[in-house]
Amino acid sequence: CEANYCGGCHAVCSPWVADDVVTTTLALKPDYWWPVKQNGVKTCVYSSDYPDDYADEAVYLLFDIKEKCCDFHSACQTTTIAPPEEEYWYPHLVDGSVPSCIHGADYPKLYVTDGHSRESFLFDTRPDCC
Repeated sequence: CEANYCGGCHAVCSPWVADDVVTTTLALKPDYWWPVKQNGVKTCVYSSDYPDDYADEAVYLLFDIKEKCCDFHSACQTTTIAPPEEEYWYPHLVDGSVPSCIHGADYPKLYVTDGHSRESFLFDTRPDCC
């Protein structure tokens, strides 16, 4: 099964048969807020690219609301008071190698300060990111 850049990074493929033709369907995982460490800081990201085994412990690892994820994992903390960063969809490597798109404000700050990077790496919608 081939996966597309955005939604299929960790998709599970399941075949089904119709009229002696085998077709493959792509079962996508739902998006949730889940904990991750980025640039040495614990935060929560919104995507479906969490490790597959997170589903086994979903009550502790997958959240519908960002604040619940942050509170449960003591994540998303800042040491200084700064204006909130705008949240965008941006490319991210899962486990350092699998391309994905995630939603949040934890993107590299260069994406905001460099005009070319902003156009290339920050998106308002997931399909635009993918």
